[in-house]
Amino acid sequence: AGFWIGGLGYGEDLSIRGRVLEAVGNALPTKRPRFLPLKKGSPVEVLQAVLLGVDVVEVTFPTQMATSGYALTFEWEMPKEELEKDKEVAEEGLKGLEPETASDTKGVRHLNVRDAECRENFGPITASSPVKQYSRAYVHHLQLLHELFASMLLTQHNLHVYREFFAAIRSHIQAGTFRQYAAWFMRTQTVEDEAPNQEPKGKRRKI
Repeated sequence: AGFWIGGLGYGEDLSIRGRVLEAVGNALPTKRPRFLPLKKGSPVEVLQAVLLGVDVVEVTFPTQMATSGYALTFEWEMPKEELEKDKEVAEEGLKGLEPETASDTKGVRHLNVRDAECRENFGPITASSPVKQYSRAYVHHLQLLHELFASMLLTQHNLHVYREFFAAIRSHIQAGTFRQYAAWFMRTQTVEDEAPNQEPKGKRRKI
């Protein structure tokens, strides 16, 4: 048994959410797991939640992005040399997560497969993608035709990325290096938020 933290994840500022999680976390026993359902659950939201003591999160971000035609392309493996950086410099990225300074403008690296640049790109979405046998050009073609297979491929890809992302988080928690990991991720794998909240509009295929 644990604690379910409700009422968050519905568009409130991350700074407000951070203050609530901090207050709730300080009031709850540390030996019981804390569950936080999020309407979206982007990597930035996940990192903030874990930083503030949440143990389990419910997210829809990977599938939302997939159905909107976006592939996640951020890296989840932090280079070992990051651990050797000066602590003050290394933790600079945490300002985007901490309650007093959390930022709502940060998205993560991603690819819009509808973009024209993918039309003749015959490389995979990423080198580590579980669907790398299908090129960006092919998925781009499927998206333009509104084929369900495009969403299936992107969903498989995005869930793989999230699975590895969560595995990295667990690994760094166990190693005692989560703060460095979160700071590195915020510094290197985030961009000004262009991520969609709604599916991009496009012409429907006539039947």
